[in-house]
Amino acid sequence: MKIPVTVYSEITPNPSTMKFVANKYILPSGESANFTSQSQTMGYSPLAEELFRFPFVDGVFLAANFVTITKTNNVSWDFITMQIREFVRDWISESKEILLKSQDPALHESQDGDTKVPHLWRGLAFGMVLCLIGTRFSSKYLGIPLHPLKRYWIF
Repeated sequence: MKIPVTVYSEITPNPSTMKFVANKYILPSGESANFTSQSQTMGYSPLAEELFRFPFVDGVFLAANFVTITKTNNVSWDFITMQIREFVRDWISESKEILLKSQDPALHESQDGDTKVPHLWRGLAFGMVLCLIGTRFSSKYLGIPLHPLKRYWIF
């Protein structure tokens, strides 16, 4: 038996955005995608691509079990909420593709077949070294004392 999909809308602190929450997950846990233009959606998210066809959609954020829409300022939510809610509900209930691949280029494979995740660690280590050098430099040359109770670790 197929469980019907329900979608409800939820206001956000930003008056230009509204969250549309489904009763089922649309993306795997921890996965999300943010699109600020239709050109960014090409090859990544058919759902976001179709949402940008609405003249009032200015941004789309996808995560777990919800879609957050940012609208243009020329229309009120009162006039478009039901239309978006039904569109998202129909898209999910028809099991159409939500996200084809992650937007994070570091998680895509390079030409030699290796993933680029180690490059993230290299960048993180470099940033930590710079932070440590900056802390030591500011202590020695600028007269800013190091906190006596903090330990400054090198990883």
